[in-house]
Amino acid sequence: MKVSGLMGACILKQQSIIKALPDFQSFLTALLHSKLIVNNSHFFLEPISLLFIYVFSIIALVIFGGGLIMLSNRTMVFIDGANLYMGVKYYLKQTKQIAIDALAKKLVGDRELVRIYYYNTPSPSTEPEQQKANQRFLSKLGWIDNLQIRLGRIMKRTNAIECEHCHKTNNFKTHIQKGVDTRIVVDMITLAFSDAYDIAILVSGDSDLSEAVDCIREHTRKKVENACVPNKSWSKTLREASDVRIPLTIDYVKDLFVS
Repeated sequence: MKVSGLMGACILKQQSIIKALPDFQSFLTALLHSKLIVNNSHFFLEPISLLFIYVFSIIALVIFGGGLIMLSNRTMVFIDGANLYMGVKYYLKQTKQIAIDALAKKLVGDRELVRIYYYNTPSPSTEPEQQKANQRFLSKLGWIDNLQIRLGRIMKRTNAIECEHCHKTNNFKTHIQKGVDTRIVVDMITLAFSDAYDIAILVSGDSDLSEAVDCIREHTRKKVENACVPNKSWSKTLREASDVRIPLTIDYVKDLFVS
């Protein structure tokens, strides 16, 4: 996954914000000592003036300080649709779909839900009923407020497996997703560095996303939470890279299924 150029540009932007902070911090330090130094001249302040400027400076730091003080809980939810579907079907043994908007709201709680991003691909099934069901599901998502659908593409793949007894080779056709991981990485990083959210909740267990989470946590002051159906495919690397881990157990999602 080639995202190094994007990460580099984002890091430079964040560093340019942080670089300006020492002068502001020196300004606050001077205020604490009851004097302001401008062009090597000393200006002594009355206590009430000191208090006013100090409070004003703190407000300025909150507004313009590049997110150093988090007063907001703006939250975005990034959902890897296929990963969630497989976890619910094969590990929770449930055939019903989870209501995406209800899941997002439960994950966010009393914080501000800014937007939901849902990532998937068209159904690889050739059965008309399966394709129609997938289209109905995507159409319903289109009616959810503040939700964006991001679709990748499907590619066919043939796997050759040799029988250990007769040594005959059998070919099995499967499908793989392309472009989904890249879309998640690009959205999470660019939105973090453009200060579009304070907290990202990533619903996936894919290890390919761990580097994006590392980048966001190391080079911004954003928090990343990781939610996934607890199973062996929940990447240990991704879990450890995140600030918070949320297991999507059957008890957690039991009231979120589409009726």
